[in-house]
Amino acid sequence: MNNNSWSNHPVFRAMDPRKSQVVERLLNNVQGQSMDRAVSGIMEATNTLRAQNLSFTSEESQAIIEAIGSGLPANQQSQFQMILQMLGNFKR
Repeated sequence: MNNNSWSNHPVFRAMDPRKSQVVERLLNNVQGQSMDRAVSGIMEATNTLRAQNLSFTSEESQAIIEAIGSGLPANQQSQFQMILQMLGNFKR
């Protein structure tokens, strides 16, 4: 998903506005950044939601992973998926 095309995704359009703000900040912060920065950004977003007693659904998590992963170089995309699976924060 390029730039703001993520906001047209049905999962994001139906998302709680508080979550949408966190996702928008996350995607803006990791755009064009390294895989390490993407993983760090996801952790920050998750912690922000937890502080508000919110969490991402499985569908939201998958859409976020797709949005972030699509902006990574091909050689980093598979590594990104593996790291996320190891962290267990975003289930496929």
